[in-house]
Amino acid sequence: MNSFRKPFLFENNKLFLLWWLSILAVFLLNNDNLSLWDQDEAAYAGFAFNMVESGNWLIPDFMWSADHRKTPLHFWAIAASYKIFGINEFAVRFPSVLSILLTGFFLWKLGKEIVGESVARLATVVLLSGYFLANLAKISVTDSLLLLFETVSLLSLWLVLLKGKWKYVFYFWLAFSLGVLVKGPPIIIATMGMLGLVFIFDKRRMNLIKLHPWFFMSLAVLPLLIWGRLVWLKDDGVFIKWMVDWYILKRVSGSVFGQTGPPGYYLIIFLLGFIPWLGYLFPAFVNMLKSMVNKRNLDVYIPILCWIIPTWLFYEILPSKLPSYSIAAWPALSILVAFEIKSILEKQAFRSTSSNIGIGLSVLLSFMLSIVAFLASWFVIENSILQILCYLASVLMFVQVIYQFYLLKKNEIEKSILLCSFFPSLFLIILWSTIMNDIDTKRGATREVALLTDVYVENGFQIIMGSDYALPSLPFYLKIKKLVPIQSSNLDLMNEQMKDQNAKAAILNQKDYQYLTDINKIALFPIGKWHVVSGWVSDMGKTVDYFVFIKN
Repeated sequence: MNSFRKPFLFENNKLFLLWWLSILAVFLLNNDNLSLWDQDEAAYAGFAFNMVESGNWLIPDFMWSADHRKTPLHFWAIAASYKIFGINEFAVRFPSVLSILLTGFFLWKLGKEIVGESVARLATVVLLSGYFLANLAKISVTDSLLLLFETVSLLSLWLVLLKGKWKYVFYFWLAFSLGVLVKGPPIIIATMGMLGLVFIFDKRRMNLIKLHPWFFMSLAVLPLLIWGRLVWLKDDGVFIKWMVDWYILKRVSGSVFGQTGPPGYYLIIFLLGFIPWLGYLFPAFVNMLKSMVNKRNLDVYIPILCWIIPTWLFYEILPSKLPSYSIAAWPALSILVAFEIKSILEKQAFRSTSSNIGIGLSVLLSFMLSIVAFLASWFVIENSILQILCYLASVLMFVQVIYQFYLLKKNEIEKSILLCSFFPSLFLIILWSTIMNDIDTKRGATREVALLTDVYVENGFQIIMGSDYALPSLPFYLKIKKLVPIQSSNLDLMNEQMKDQNAKAAILNQKDYQYLTDINKIALFPIGKWHVVSGWVSDMGKTVDYFVFIKN
């Protein structure tokens, strides 16, 4: 498995380092500048903020964020980041960036024990050079940290199967233990699903006895149980019962927030995320199935298939769907693609029908995305220089795929790999410094509201707000300015609340402002001045106005 000629990309450590630096540039670009995304990212930032401020590290709690509460490890990671970098957007996103980088690192370091140095390096490149994980790393969600622990645990499981060493048993249960503290059900489904399938279908199954799940499982879940017990004692089981209902019962029986989709939903996500590598992904699947029928390379293909089934195919049949649910399948698919490229390099011949289908889909999807980027450059971006850069990026994406097709037809496979490895970073750097930067000037309205309020209101005074706006970034930005956001207990009496000497400002959305205007309560507010801040709310998909009242 290690004897084939390595692609020159991986013979050159300096070039491999350059690739890592390009990935790092994408992951960190603008993370300190772009405002928080509602609702999830802002809610998680708020949970960590309250933990640091209140000292309550057990139950996540923040204004307008109840539905986003989870087991606490991701929030602890953000809180630790606050201690290092201060309370800001960069600190909120740093754990996510680090998690995805470490996922790639462990795929390389543990993967080389399974498939060899070159294939492991290539799998790492395939994983991080797509469009899905690179964007996920830039938003602080629990799935990034969960992916890290899922990847380490599943690779360790594979290594226990392959080598039966105790250190891999330790890695497996350690990653499992930390994973259930991030988000319990997904890592249990992934690890126990793969473990059961490998035990059934792989002849090396007896090595799995070393995992001793009847003993180590209880130790692995002990930190979760201790946390759960402390939480139960604190609120008499209210939070734990809610989590079981919200994250297990409701998702198995239906969907939440309308997050659903038909079977094939995740296949579309994979096709979009693996656009640069579709020319290899399709033949990889075809040759895996052929090899399994002919009983070739079963030591690689059986574990990959046993990895994919519980992390991808299982979620296709669930009614509740989000792009990140099947995230644990990405490393397995990356290994599959890398293994296929190894085979192609050995024969120095790009394969036929399935390869052409993959390239055709890559061309089609790239063309569609380039059209979207082109339209965005004219209808979303107002700055003329940014328009030109965005337009250039849309053209480059399409040209890249056409050129890749040309290289593969000319059997210039190594050049094609280089193109697939570096172009997504270039494209995403342009994207996040043009479209996303420009969108943020419209999207960051809650931050603008907080900045405006901070100009007129001194630290420690109350900011009265209307009904639940489901935008946790607003109270977060107010709190980091050392203001005190309070939701009005009765909107009809909000004008009376504003007479309190500690209440210095009020923030209303369009609906609440119109309601108070209709019942003639706006005119009864104390003497002061109204300001209007407009912005696009990504979670709602529309532009809204915020009415900010500053009391004299």
